[in-house]
Amino acid sequence: MECPKCGGEMTDGVLFVSGRGGGGVSWITKEYRMKHAFPPMTPKGREEAETIDLKLAELNTHMADVFRVCRKCGIIMAELPRIREDTDG
Repeated sequence: MECPKCGGEMTDGVLFVSGRGGGGVSWITKEYRMKHAFPPMTPKGREEAETIDLKLAELNTHMADVFRVCRKCGIIMAELPRIREDTDG
C-alpha cells in the first residue's frame, strides 16, 4: 500500500500489548507474526520483526486487524474490519 501523505511504501504489521516499559504497545511486521508464535523478546528478534514501541494506553487487536506504517513520514494506518459500518441497508 502507498502512504497517502508521501507516496512511500507502507508495511503491513500488527500491534500487541508489550511488557516493555510498564505495559506499552508495540508494532511488528505481519510477516514476522505469521512465522512466529510469540512476539520477539531478544534484540535480534526485535530487529527482525522491525519492532516499533508505542507509548499508548493498553491496546490489543484481533489477528484480522492490519496496521501499516510508513517509516519515512511516521504515519500508521489501521484496517479494523470489526468496526466497519454496514452499508448494505
